[in-house]
Amino acid sequence: MKSANSIRLPLLFSAMALIPMLLPEFAPYLELRMASPADWTLLYRCFTAHFVHFTLQHFVSDAVVFLILGWLVCREEKGAFVPLLLFSSFAVSLCVFAGCRELYSYRGLSGIDCALFGWLAVRYLPQKRGIMLPLLAGFCLKTVWECATGEALFAGTDVFEAVPAAHLAGGLCGIILSGKLRVWRAACGQEGGIFVSGYSRG
Repeated sequence: MKSANSIRLPLLFSAMALIPMLLPEFAPYLELRMASPADWTLLYRCFTAHFVHFTLQHFVSDAVVFLILGWLVCREEKGAFVPLLLFSSFAVSLCVFAGCRELYSYRGLSGIDCALFGWLAVRYLPQKRGIMLPLLAGFCLKTVWECATGEALFAGTDVFEAVPAAHLAGGLCGIILSGKLRVWRAACGQEGGIFVSGYSRG
């Protein structure tokens, strides 16, 4: 029963990402545009850009990771999922908007995927070091490879390229929020004894 309840929120947000795939004519109004002035549309595009994808392969690879990691986060701490999603969506988008001005547009769930991974890494590392350390090393190697090649490791295509800055920003969001939760729990005495975003070439 707990597993069924834990998957509901990730499924709901994955369904949101499916809508622009079925109605692609709306995608340009939802993606994050770098060339556009920072007007009021930036407020909603910072969120909606994560639920728009360039190709079916892009969507599937992002959504599968989102479902798995989202389910794990909800199973551990269901109340942390939505705050993490909201915080990381805006933080990642603003980092990309401010630091990747050469891009035409940004889409994809993998920045949020990396935030979920970062949250889980902090949560699991003390108890599952043998599993998490290789995964963290793999995440770092994946990011280095994407920085060097400009290609998305799991959804490589000529339509878009990877945005490693989004993955790093997402990972840091997850680590920060998970770390703050652990500090808060410790203060209250309650503490006990992977990913693909992209941009179009315009």
